[in-house]
Amino acid sequence: MIKHTLICALALGLAASSPRAAAQDAYDFYRGATFPPPRDAPAAWLAELHKADDLLGANIAVATFLPNTRLAWHNHPAGQILIITDGVGYYQEQGQTRQIVRRGDVIKCLPGVQHWHGAAVESAFSYIAISPAQKGPTVWAQPVTDEEYRSPARDRRTAKPARKSGASSQAKLLAADTTFPFEVSSTSLGRGARLPWHKDGGGQILIVTDGAGYFQEREQQKHLLRKGDIVENARDTEHWYGAASEIDATFLTITPVSEAGTKWLTKVTDEEYRANATIYVKHGE
Repeated sequence: MIKHTLICALALGLAASSPRAAAQDAYDFYRGATFPPPRDAPAAWLAELHKADDLLGANIAVATFLPNTRLAWHNHPAGQILIITDGVGYYQEQGQTRQIVRRGDVIKCLPGVQHWHGAAVESAFSYIAISPAQKGPTVWAQPVTDEEYRSPARDRRTAKPARKSGASSQAKLLAADTTFPFEVSSTSLGRGARLPWHKDGGGQILIVTDGAGYFQEREQQKHLLRKGDIVENARDTEHWYGAASEIDATFLTITPVSEAGTKWLTKVTDEEYRANATIYVKHGE
């Protein structure tokens, strides 16, 4: 099932006929609703992408911060995964050194660990948060002081990975464990590249984090996906996805563990790849 989640302010593959489209990048997320307190000014937004269900028992959201904005200290009873998608920000666990985090970094917040995160002083900041929901919502604590926000920091990594336009690569971001029983990977595909037909025994959540591409289930219409689109792929459903013919694409996959794993099938033919595609919009938009 495909969700084209057009949430209030950050575009998940918006149709050009929408009055909001002219003022925004059609290949960008909507910002969503204003992030509820507790947070510190200037501004932050939160857009919900997926509510926990039988396929994936975790909530998924994208958060966007203006420079110099941070959340209060808090913890997640079941833990949380943060995948930094844009900009530069800070992350700190209680009793630990503040970290500088950048696009591409993956942070595993363990259950019950007090921490905070937010944008850097001079950079906007965005991330995708994957939050298992079985133990309840976020537990908020005291605001982050200016002294904590500006405390000595270390860079989480020493080098920023580079990706050439047109190149294809896959990186495993998170291995499944007992706390987070799903794998998270990022697949970057050069224009025209596509994966073979395949099926995932535990199903899969697919989020387009950059560019534009295609997705198709067996015997179903091919769909054009844009940055911010989210696909809920049911268990054991044959499908393929890939980059558009003239635009690179990056896909974030969240795959619940299963005994069956992923089964690779036949290659996608040129005829299948070139078939007409439909752009999906949220029902009622």
